[in-house]
Amino acid sequence: MDAARRQITIRRRRRQDGAADVPGVVTGAPQPGTWSRFGWIALTAIGVAVLVLGTWGGRGSAYDRVMDALRLFSSGFPGAPEEDYAWQFDVARTLAPLVTVYATFRLVGTLLAERIIRLRARLRRDHAVVVGLGAAGVGAVRALRAAGAQVTALDLAPRGDGATAARAAGALVVGGDATQAAVLHDVALARAERVVCTLGDDAAATRVAALAATIARGRARPLALHLRLADVDLREAIGASAADIGSLRLRFLDVDAPWAASLVDAVPELELDAPEPPTIAIVGDGPTADAVVVELARRRLAARAAGPPVVIRLVGEDAPGRAAALEARYTALAFGAALEPLALADAALIARALAPGTCAAIVCGSEPSRTAATALALARRLGETPIAAALPDGGRALHGLVPEASFRLRAVPSPAAGWRLDDLEHDPARLAI
Repeated sequence: MDAARRQITIRRRRRQDGAADVPGVVTGAPQPGTWSRFGWIALTAIGVAVLVLGTWGGRGSAYDRVMDALRLFSSGFPGAPEEDYAWQFDVARTLAPLVTVYATFRLVGTLLAERIIRLRARLRRDHAVVVGLGAAGVGAVRALRAAGAQVTALDLAPRGDGATAARAAGALVVGGDATQAAVLHDVALARAERVVCTLGDDAAATRVAALAATIARGRARPLALHLRLADVDLREAIGASAADIGSLRLRFLDVDAPWAASLVDAVPELELDAPEPPTIAIVGDGPTADAVVVELARRRLAARAAGPPVVIRLVGEDAPGRAAALEARYTALAFGAALEPLALADAALIARALAPGTCAAIVCGSEPSRTAATALALARRLGETPIAAALPDGGRALHGLVPEASFRLRAVPSPAAGWRLDDLEHDPARLAI
């Protein structure tokens, strides 16, 4: 790969709307009925009443009464009342099967509902399949539903928060491992119009792309595949291979570059066009942190300011290795940014290392919970230093924990929450020095 193909992206990506929802998507979502929300309370009350009445109206010792009451739950509906039992026992004997029958119907209904969902998914055609229901996956579901598409979402956790949000947006959610060909057949991928793979694991995403290419082979109309990959070299290798497959139209999703631009925008105190540029700390690992490095270097170069490059303190457990990889991948990086890797993980040690001379900090780890914890710890230790934290939900969990005005802590949501697919497709334009 020559140097020109490795250089930094020049086109400034249009800033996204962050956490704003796509209009008209969730508004009409069906809400659970009163019985669905509170029926368990009534059934619990009936069950307790059965135990009390069965024990109260039973015969023999206290132990015999409790055992008789418990046996009521597995019995059938009673026949003619027996004169030897008190009326309380007869009432309990009538109520107990209601609980058993209801629980049985709920269990059977749940099993049938899952099978019905899979059957509906298999029968679809000209629909969109979204693989992975993280922040990017839910954003893709909302964008596609807003465009009027039928959406089948596939995730390993069909009862998770992402799946709940996808159902609220009107998607059909199927549980399963997308790296298995049988699961992709369950969502009728062969008849789909579009597949959006938002998995954060490059190896799994590559496997999904290979299976999609195999399943789509021979189609009259190409299958549109939107693939999220963090590794730039892997993007180019897969893109070159997909170019020879006429039944597949491959596009790459870029969630990290727009998010990086939003994180830098969240710290307006940075004067990247000044003759003496600021010193900035980037705390965390993963593709978003690397994208912030590239974005800062790109802006410093775009400003064409006289003076040295911006100083970036790259903080993380593998900071030296990541710094070397970035400098090798982007040959123009050294002209816009001077990297100072710090192999630290403890928030107290990070704060102590960053305190002298750091003008701002951007926290963007691969795990939102760890990102939030690190941002809070740095906010308490770095005083008035502005801090931007990359949090998919916009930092709702941080609200009320610290006064943002005094700590200057800014939570920046993932742009995928309100994305349009065309806005986040990978653009191969490079920076010319």
